[in-house]
Amino acid sequence: MVSRCSTIGTMSTVDDAALYQYAQLFAETESAADSLEEVADLVGRIESEKHPLNRDTLQMTVQLRKLEAALRTQVRQGRMAMRQFLVEFGMTPSARTRVKPQASPTAEDEWTEFDQPPSTK
Repeated sequence: MVSRCSTIGTMSTVDDAALYQYAQLFAETESAADSLEEVADLVGRIESEKHPLNRDTLQMTVQLRKLEAALRTQVRQGRMAMRQFLVEFGMTPSARTRVKPQASPTAEDEWTEFDQPPSTK
């Protein structure tokens, strides 16, 4: 994201907090999407069993369906929130027409620390 925004000239060092929030939101949304996939797979396996389902299994399936719905909502909301960040950073087609690039010859140098892997001290 830093590289893309630096290339089009829409990022400066004061954007660090917004960039951090975007990265956190992205990670949380991807984690929720992974969990959603796991829950949906589990429900599918339970429901495809050939033997009759007992009461406990049915209750578990109902709870898993509720979890699946909550995760689906969380993923959808996360993606909508990420889109808002993309608009703010001028990373959507319509946003690029409204965002004015900054003329900064050292834009990439300002973000070098974000491109480096975290140090292990």
